[in-house]
This record gives sequence, structure tokens and C-alpha cells, in this order.
Amino acid sequence: MPYASRPWKLSKTPAVAGKSAPLMGQHNSLVLGELLGKTAEEMSELEKMGIIGYGPTDPRPVQRPSLDEQVRQGRMQRYETDFADQINRVFPF
Repeated sequence: MPYASRPWKLSKTPAVAGKSAPLMGQHNSLVLGELLGKTAEEMSELEKMGIIGYGPTDPRPVQRPSLDEQVRQGRMQRYETDFADQINRVFPF
């Protein structure tokens, strides 16, 4: 049975609440504006030129290797070729 959390506690170490990674470009104004002194106009120009931004400029879908290739690479040990049939036998519609 998996644990809901780690099975140990460090009594002298304060707990730290986890937080997500920053969004792309989230700290642009902090770093460029406040730390490096760039003006809003300069940052706007950098954004227009594509130097800074808030998302991928050319997002492409990830292409997953075929199941056979994943086995060859060691990502999987094997796969069931009749998986859909097995599911339908157990959970018929």
C-alpha cells in the first residue's frame, strides 16, 4: 500500500510548503526591469523582437515513439497487443 506522504519526519527541520515552478516569462519584469533597469518601452521592444516572451514561439506536439521502439529503448519491457480486447472482456459495454 503506498504512503500518503513520506513515512518519516525530521523533527528539527521546518516543513516547507511546495510550490509550482514559475511560468515562462513570469520573472521578466523583475529581472529586466527592477534588477537591470530596463524601461517598460525597452521590455516591450524586446518582446516584439521575440527576445523575451511568455510562451513558446513555435510549439510543436511531442511525438511519442512507437510501442516497439519504446521496448527497444528499454522504456517498456513489453506491451499487450490485445489490450483493448482484454479490457472489453472484463468491462463489456
